[in-house]
Amino acid sequence: MVYSSVTYYYYSQGYAKSQGVNEFFYLDKTRDTVLTGFAARHALLVNNAEVNVETPLNRYGFFEELHKELLPNTKLELKITFEDDNNLIWRTGGADCRVVITKFQLIIPRITLNASGLKLYSDDYFKNRKWSYLREVINSNDATQQASGNFRISTRINKPRYVFVFIINTADDNDQGANKFLYNTFTPANRRLTECHLVLGNGKDYPKVYYRPNTEPTRVFRDVLKYIHANSQYSHDTLLTRSNFSSIFSFVYFDLTRQSTDIRDGMTKLTFKYTLSGATNAAYKIYALVLHEQDVELVKMSNKVILRSM
Repeated sequence: MVYSSVTYYYYSQGYAKSQGVNEFFYLDKTRDTVLTGFAARHALLVNNAEVNVETPLNRYGFFEELHKELLPNTKLELKITFEDDNNLIWRTGGADCRVVITKFQLIIPRITLNASGLKLYSDDYFKNRKWSYLREVINSNDATQQASGNFRISTRINKPRYVFVFIINTADDNDQGANKFLYNTFTPANRRLTECHLVLGNGKDYPKVYYRPNTEPTRVFRDVLKYIHANSQYSHDTLLTRSNFSSIFSFVYFDLTRQSTDIRDGMTKLTFKYTLSGATNAAYKIYALVLHEQDVELVKMSNKVILRSM
């Protein structure tokens, strides 16, 4: 199991030490193949060792919102995508390594109601209800070596709330000798990210004063911390520091929650514009993770309760 930076910064020091290991979490502190959490994860997998870990579903917006809601008897389809072996563990002793999943189970808590509770539940809860959750979409551009560009994240996305942009050197992807989850956002292919911003569907730039990670990294880091402290549900602090943010967990964050109504509550397109210090001699790819608001509702029809997206 490998975690990206968008997961890393949710963790506090206390949570990482007490619960993170249950989720196969060991912090990567450097890009070195020996002195990292990546090496610690790998050490647990050698010699055909078995590892039992949890993947908490409440790290995804739909399941997170169910802490405040109850669903009727319904059918949910989960689509699970696993990373390639080459992105899971590093090569050791010149030999290839593999991760074999022998058991994968879903654990779901269930409420058992007595007669009184069932009546209360059916009388009071089975009414038309609506709530929203944050759904994630990840898009990437084609590998490039250009010094500047316009990355069209989406031509039509509904109710965008947060955008996270990160860059990965193409050589680090699908290679056991590299770790693609240590990002190269501020120094893609040994060039510097000098300027970047979003262009929204109404033609306006955000932020109006563009980010300049090369000369003003503090501003980028400060805005990331605003999101962490406002949204972290795993404690009040974070594992993200100014040092590791600049070196190995680098990304750019855009908060769209205070945009005009046409952007905040409608369909819009998003474009990431950026400039590097020069053309690169190796390829890189830009990734954008967008959290957008999705509405769902429970509707009572013909004595049945139907769950549907809006």
